[in-house]
Amino acid sequence: MPREASTPKAAERKASPPRIAEHVRVPDLPQHALPEWDAPLEEAVAELRKWSDAGDANAQVQLTGRLKACTPHALEHAAFLDNLDRASMESDARNQPGADEHLAAKRDVAQSRIDRNAKIRAACAKLPKDLLDHWLDPADRAAQAGDVGAMLTYAEGALDDFQDLTSIAANIDEVIERRDKARVYLGEAARRGDKRALVLLAEIYADTQIGLSNSPLYEKDPAQAYAYAFVVSRISGATPHERANMEWLMSESAERLDAQGLARAQTEGERLYQHCCAGR
Repeated sequence: MPREASTPKAAERKASPPRIAEHVRVPDLPQHALPEWDAPLEEAVAELRKWSDAGDANAQVQLTGRLKACTPHALEHAAFLDNLDRASMESDARNQPGADEHLAAKRDVAQSRIDRNAKIRAACAKLPKDLLDHWLDPADRAAQAGDVGAMLTYAEGALDDFQDLTSIAANIDEVIERRDKARVYLGEAARRGDKRALVLLAEIYADTQIGLSNSPLYEKDPAQAYAYAFVVSRISGATPHERANMEWLMSESAERLDAQGLARAQTEGERLYQHCCAGR
């Protein structure tokens, strides 16, 4: 986890948390449809930029999601998956030359993934650099306007551009700025009782969340993991599967706490529940 920077620049950024609207501000826009999930990247980005600039929070969140596919981390991960698919196809061709329908279908699926990733890379190469460099900005604007989904989108992607200690050290001020903003958004979403935010916080503190980058938003803390898992286990919107996962996480966290630590974690869980979710 990056240490707090002592530079004036970092201190100034930390002193200016984002101002978040209590309720989503919905602009008066004409009726419109946003691109389908499978629309070509360039076309989707062009359409989403139009509505994002007009203040459509859904478009802003989707635009960040589309641009995320063009980040170095995403492109490297796609290339890694392409290599796995190619290796699997080559292995099948060597070991089972008389491929049956199942293997043929498997090969077609793998090839379609490779082709799709190639189209994404080609489309990313055509997008403006300034747009790609600021891919989180649309979700950031929607989050400040009070959109909870945007808060989660920002928090989940805030540190994606910093995947190793070298990149963290080289961009420490920006890392801290993004991390602190992501914490504010994630905490606000949790305060509003958003289940996804509560689950994410429990998993981050338990160090079981694999969807975030290698730079965690918080240090591992079994007491906090227990507290947030406790909240999810009690909210009405949790599914049986989510409750089971959170109960397992509570059990795992409790094993790392002494009696006093567990009692404090239970008290904190009850406090969080009353603050965000009781009566909802």
